[in-house]
Amino acid sequence: MSKEANELTKKAFEWWARAIKAIAGYRCEICGSNKGIDAHHIKGRSPLRLGLSLSNGICLCVEHHRAHVHSTDAKEQQKMKDKIIELRGIEAYQRLERIKHESIEKIYPDKLKFFISQFKHIIKQYEGDNF
Repeated sequence: MSKEANELTKKAFEWWARAIKAIAGYRCEICGSNKGIDAHHIKGRSPLRLGLSLSNGICLCVEHHRAHVHSTDAKEQQKMKDKIIELRGIEAYQRLERIKHESIEKIYPDKLKFFISQFKHIIKQYEGDNF
């Protein structure tokens, strides 16, 4: 990947995270807390098409991010999966699963710039003049 593509990919993920948080009202989608929130990838960041999909994101507080998502406890991981399915629906979760297993497509700088502009547009919709 070129230096430009690497930098644009990093920026795209930063704008993706901000968009996920804005959509969730800067609150954890599990408990509603607004402390230490983080945008989490439901099914990972690869392939890039999946990593930059807004449907692949959920806003979590530090407690839920650490305790459920990165837990080594299978029961905790299953609880989080079940909660995400409850929030997003089984069809959306299965669609993410299919994308996860698709062949990796190359995303060029122009496409990354498009993603960034779309994320900025979405954030502006949620934040209005505060953007």
